[in-house]
Amino acid sequence: MNDLVRDAKKDGRFVKGANLVSPAQRRSKVPPGSLFVVQKSATTWSHVGIVSKVNDTTFDTLEGNTGGRWHRWSECTRPEP
Repeated sequence: MNDLVRDAKKDGRFVKGANLVSPAQRRSKVPPGSLFVVQKSATTWSHVGIVSKVNDTTFDTLEGNTGGRWHRWSECTRPEP
């Protein structure tokens, strides 16, 4: 995941959530199909998902999780950072 973020930053495709101050900015810079990442520490990223819809103060996502014998996809609504 760290490589994904590094490459996105290098190519100018990384958008910090804190820089998206209005719903219009969120919708124009983070269209459905975009990837989002969750930062674990200053240098580590711990989770990735796909944006399915951008709302005024949240975004809907598709996220996959694995663990043990079970593999699943879930749809979530996440608050904006």
